[in-house]
Amino acid sequence: MQPISLRKLSREKLETESFSGKGSEKDASASFAQETDKIFFNKASDMLVKSTNFELPDEFLKRWLLEYNEGKYTRSRLRRISGRSGNQ
Repeated sequence: MQPISLRKLSREKLETESFSGKGSEKDASASFAQETDKIFFNKASDMLVKSTNFELPDEFLKRWLLEYNEGKYTRSRLRRISGRSGNQ
């Protein structure tokens, strides 16, 4: 086997991609639109969460921690964290 020059390989790859990518501008535009929508959604969500202040009941928060944190919390651990011996 003969070693291939990285410079030659890169140039060939670039030349191949530049001739075969007629729709690449359209793809890039669609990708850019998707990415900007995603960024907007994330920033808007963060702003809404930070600006909205509402209280959730302790029992709801305990239940949520138990069910959605895949075994990271137990009822006894939640009682110790909350500093009281609840009826759970």
